[in-house]
Amino acid sequence: MKITRTMYDRTMSFLRDRKVGYQLFFKQPAGQFILQDLLKFSHWIDGPVGRTNEETWRLIGRQDVIRRIQQHTNLTVDQLFTLYNGQITDLIEGKEENNG
Repeated sequence: MKITRTMYDRTMSFLRDRKVGYQLFFKQPAGQFILQDLLKFSHWIDGPVGRTNEETWRLIGRQDVIRRIQQHTNLTVDQLFTLYNGQITDLIEGKEENNG
């Protein structure tokens, strides 16, 4: 993946700020209380198996929320970048192209 330095810096800043937000909330007692409730709500321990296909897909969606919380509280900003954007193969210096 090729990306401009400006876009990389903006993305890293955004991810850093979002990670801090997740950590400030979920590392506090109130956040831990909510996380425990979300774990029950998502059937995290039981697995996402519902009585119908629709219920199963709903539970899978709920578990995606838990994964996102875990990612933002446990991964580094570099790991989050790679997870959401892929590996950078080249940083392009200079102005960004406006394709719109």
